Amino acid sequence: METVAVQKTTLVTRTKDHLACELQDETVILHVSKGMYYGLNPTGGALWKYLEEPRTVAELEAFILQQYDVSPEQCVHDVSEVLHQLGSEGLVEVR
Repeated sequence: METVAVQKTTLVTRTKDHLACELQDETVILHVSKGMYYGLNPTGGALWKYLEEPRTVAELEAFILQQYDVSPEQCVHDVSEVLHQLGSEGLVEVR
């Protein structure tokens, strides 16, 4: 993922080169051109599903805060970590 300053207003969108499905309590994503599979835990899977439409970082954080019992600080850290991982694998783009 290119280095982009991620701010609350930064827009995040899924890339188109993937297939995803839910298996038990995990979301599995296939990056089609790389032929690589990735697994997301339930929280990461919820974030992935919420990204069906482009969202700002602030919207993603608010969604996680609403869905899970987590402190705002932990939420910011976790959302940032997931976005970095998904971005470094080419599964999301930030603008």
